[in-house]
Amino acid sequence: MKKNRYFLTIVSMIGLLFCSSVIWADDSDNNVSEEEVVVTASRTAEPESQAPGKTEVITKEDIEQSGATTVAEALTDAGETISTYGGQSGIANIQLDGSGSGHTLVLINGVPANTGGVDSVDLRYFPTAGIQRIEVAHGPLSALYGSSAMGGVVNIITDLTGEIKNEVSLSGGSFNTRGLDYLCQQTNWGFAVGGQKTDGYLDYDENYANYGMGQYNFFQSNDEYLKLYWQILSTHGQFPGSSQYPEKELQAEQSSQINLNGCNEIWGGKWEYKIYSQYLDNQFDYVDYNSQSEHQTLKNGLDAAGVYNFGSHELISGATLKYDHFDSTNSGTHSQSSEALYVQDSWSFANRFQLVSGLRWDQSSDFSSPISPRISLVDAITDQFSIKMGYGRTFTAPTIDDLYWSDAYDQGNPNLKAETGGRYDLIGEWKRNQQSLTVDIFQSNLHDGIVWEEDSGVYTPVNVDRMRIQGISLQWGKTWLDRLTTSIGYNWLDKEGYDATSREYNEDLNTFGKQQFNVGCNFKYYSWVYGMNWYFVRERSDNMANYDVLNLNVKYQMNQHLSFAVAADNSTDEYYEVNEGYPMPGRSYTLSTKYTF
Repeated sequence: MKKNRYFLTIVSMIGLLFCSSVIWADDSDNNVSEEEVVVTASRTAEPESQAPGKTEVITKEDIEQSGATTVAEALTDAGETISTYGGQSGIANIQLDGSGSGHTLVLINGVPANTGGVDSVDLRYFPTAGIQRIEVAHGPLSALYGSSAMGGVVNIITDLTGEIKNEVSLSGGSFNTRGLDYLCQQTNWGFAVGGQKTDGYLDYDENYANYGMGQYNFFQSNDEYLKLYWQILSTHGQFPGSSQYPEKELQAEQSSQINLNGCNEIWGGKWEYKIYSQYLDNQFDYVDYNSQSEHQTLKNGLDAAGVYNFGSHELISGATLKYDHFDSTNSGTHSQSSEALYVQDSWSFANRFQLVSGLRWDQSSDFSSPISPRISLVDAITDQFSIKMGYGRTFTAPTIDDLYWSDAYDQGNPNLKAETGGRYDLIGEWKRNQQSLTVDIFQSNLHDGIVWEEDSGVYTPVNVDRMRIQGISLQWGKTWLDRLTTSIGYNWLDKEGYDATSREYNEDLNTFGKQQFNVGCNFKYYSWVYGMNWYFVRERSDNMANYDVLNLNVKYQMNQHLSFAVAADNSTDEYYEVNEGYPMPGRSYTLSTKYTF
């Protein structure tokens, strides 16, 4: 019965989209607004309406208006689901379209940031300083990026160069939170440094974090560039555990990254390359158990791709090389190498269609070699309306902890296979003037999923899990008279696990809610900007309570140099938990000021 309802919903949405396209196509007073240019979905710059799949863009202006100081906050304000464990030291991971953090790839300027023993990215303290845009590309992208791209890819794009300026920001607020940031931007180089300290809202929840990042452009023109990026992040904090199992834990993390991104005209094509090195050091002190652990990762990599145009075809071919070294008190010392070859063809024909097909082959020293194909068709019915259809295969490699972890209660499995899956998407996008509507209907399936099973008191990971996610995402936005910007988002996600006994998908896995709403609003009035973000979460598994959270912010631009802002998070003082046993903060305030010179 559920499948029939889902099928009828899909048919109804397709009919609505096609009928609407006829109406909009007949509108003689059409006036197309300027489109965002995106790069993540296909690795080449193209208008958002022509890019395969659905891509959301969070601009620098969006971040400044929302008052977000971290990537986790910026993604939350944009309506994305962030998994967090409450306290100031609680990890924050993105859960894109129901896929877990290990199935969503995070890039920084096109370079994979998923590193460490668990292969996920903590976005709690990644600063928004220097961020020009964040592109969230939904759908299966393993054909371009390899492992961990089942739900999609989040690409954080930074730029610390341009107009010469300096910025100093001060902030303070609830829980004795205080922060200081400094940005120096020059024509060809720039850097940002800063830090934040807080006592936290729970007992044993004190935390502080510091960061530094920089950029140097050796040269840059319309077609060629060579840029050097570096970043250092350090966090130290207390973690109180859950309400059911309180335990004192000290956590410390130091991470650094340096990468060289270049683009040159070679052999008649446009070649882009990225050479990078990343280091991560996680330390844990389990106070209640008088034990410690440390986990270090060093990752070096190269990604090179060439773009060639042959008539109506745009061909991308490339290769990646990676070498990882792990040194852990629990997983031991291991080295892991991997390489991949990939190719993609974008064929434009009949003045309205674009067919994108791609294939990637990955080879690793520690797991079997999957092949990831992808195909997508974009039909630009009118200048305002397009329909996109796509399918892709994806994989997620077993983590180093899955393979080699060892303690009294958990033992890794070096014989694990990569998790594999596929995803179908049907997308309708309409844009006219300063209004847009996007509908995405999708289904993804996971096979050979890795789960930790208990045997004689010891947990070991095995490839047995099967999972299915069905979803519908609707997003509407409009700007009124260049003063008022409104947005409404709705996601229906049905995440189910496979029951081997009944041989059906009937295990409810909707921890983060089967229904999610997001309402956003920004109003500009001369020197004032008022913002509101209200999101709702409904129908959660494991009898977890529904919740809604309202965040408010106000910014006043006194002059071209000085601005003030105040933000009220969870302004209704709602009690809620994103993950069971980890209460989120109540009403909290932040006051900040920025001076530009």
